[in-house]
Amino acid sequence: MAHVHTERELYAYWLGALAVRAEGENALRAAARSAFRRIRARLRDAALVEALTLNAGVVPPLEVADWARIVAGDLRPGSLASIRRGWARAFELIPGVEATAFDASDPRIVTLLARVLATSREIAETTAREVAEAYAPILAAGGTVDDLAAAVDMVMDSADSVRARTIARTASTATVEGGQRIGYEVAGVPAKRWLSERDDLVREAHIAADGQTVPVADAFDVDGESLEYPGDPAGSAGNVINCRCTTLPVLP
Repeated sequence: MAHVHTERELYAYWLGALAVRAEGENALRAAARSAFRRIRARLRDAALVEALTLNAGVVPPLEVADWARIVAGDLRPGSLASIRRGWARAFELIPGVEATAFDASDPRIVTLLARVLATSREIAETTAREVAEAYAPILAAGGTVDDLAAAVDMVMDSADSVRARTIARTASTATVEGGQRIGYEVAGVPAKRWLSERDDLVREAHIAADGQTVPVADAFDVDGESLEYPGDPAGSAGNVINCRCTTLPVLP
């Protein structure tokens, strides 16, 4: 018969997950901010901006693909480290099971990392399009280099704070929870249980999912979407961004 957790135990599980994710989030936020600041410096390069003005272009000096590459490249080391933390936590939650060596070449880990970085690329691409949209009317009106630089600052100030935080929180949840799910599977855990924070800030759909138990390789049904774990990149933005839920191993 599976162990029945007390509310105190469940809260301790959730706090533990939050602590692991916070460690990864701090590193990922620093990486995202570093990427956006490098992009800002490139965008404010006077020679590039002036060339853009003379050519009457409407695309920033960096192509959208360049933005995605820079952000994903800076986030890769921290994301992999966060997956490793989730993997390690899985074994901490399973009494009597010795942790196996973390293998970054495991296809499941490679796939998880690629999915998480794809999400960060999408956010970077959105920011790139916003810069292009800010440039267009200035160029059409014959604006100056200083006008273009001001437009860059306006968009990138938001990227440096709000976007970097969103990328970090979303990536830390997906990597820790995804790594933990893979760890469950490797350890032979038969099933997993969704656990929300159970406060007034939890989405209604996640309150409804609280306690849902499925085989470890299966997906939860969360607001009509199939999520293998909280923060699963397969979910819609409204279902995964800033999610604070976690999962528990269900043991015999």
